[in-house]
Amino acid sequence: MLRGEKKGKEILYLNIIEHPLKDAKEKDLEYYEWPQPLNKQLFENTLKSAKKIKETTDYAVSPENIIKAFKTAKRQGVY
Repeated sequence: MLRGEKKGKEILYLNIIEHPLKDAKEKDLEYYEWPQPLNKQLFENTLKSAKKIKETTDYAVSPENIIKAFKTAKRQGVY
């Protein structure tokens, strides 16, 4: 479960507040919709948001969490 942190009307970032498989049993894993890390559509909004931040603010954008996600997926044999 995700919760968006807002400033005004715009969501600044998302926090994972509950693990999506918290109450899952082993048999549930077969039916879980696993994320596809090579699906470019997953990052479309992230890239748009990063570009907007870069062009309209003095803030920096760090890809640290995205890089960690790919490393984790690779370690787990997802790709």
